Amino acid sequence: MPKAIVHVGTHKTGTTTFQRWAHANKSAIKDATGYRFFEGMFSSDRYTGQFTSDPSNFAHIEFALMCLRPERKFVGHQRWHDIGQHPDFALRFFEHLAEELNGDDLIISNEELSFIRFPDEVDQLRELLTGYDLEFIAARRNTDDFLRSYSKWMKLRSYEPSSDPHSRFYIEPDSWILDFDSLNALFPALTWVDYDVAMEECGSIIPALIEGMGFQVDALPDWEVPPLNVSSDRLHRRFNRLRWQLRR
Repeated sequence: MPKAIVHVGTHKTGTTTFQRWAHANKSAIKDATGYRFFEGMFSSDRYTGQFTSDPSNFAHIEFALMCLRPERKFVGHQRWHDIGQHPDFALRFFEHLAEELNGDDLIISNEELSFIRFPDEVDQLRELLTGYDLEFIAARRNTDDFLRSYSKWMKLRSYEPSSDPHSRFYIEPDSWILDFDSLNALFPALTWVDYDVAMEECGSIIPALIEGMGFQVDALPDWEVPPLNVSSDRLHRRFNRLRWQLRR
């Protein structure tokens, strides 16, 4: 039975940086590990909702659009609503899925899957990936830093904070999106990676995710890629990277 490693985020833990690296190096990753990075349906500007053959389809949001309950995935998220309600979306999704699920071992990555909170949503994901032995991995970070970073991202995307405690845009300290532990019951044997430790040790989440997936970092391409959604000193990252390599 082929395997699929499903990386479910979480948000603000370097997921986009990992996706860009994995997409850019998918041939080398396949050669070194036997796993192919899943080709997504949407371009890098995935918020436009365009179906495209753009070569930067690195974030697999189509899975979250298919798995999350309708009342949860569209609340306060007009762009998701526009994509999910596109008349051709479901047909295009299943056509695309049939092409991608060709028996290869796969890596699938989308941080929106960390919003899953109900067994039926997990069941839907498993049904979509029928015939695959699934493993799940996620990264987590300090909750205060997470909220601060998530709030900045919302402002950048012009999302207004919500007073509805069920909303993904509710960003008070008791927000449900901070309940990372609830994912353990939904994704059995979920592998966790500590974002804060990874950033302290090497300035990137990529090596920690690679190891968490069971691969050898040294066998894979250089993982230093320009990060997205992160402001930091590049020289500090280079120093951390060198320090991490010297300790190995």
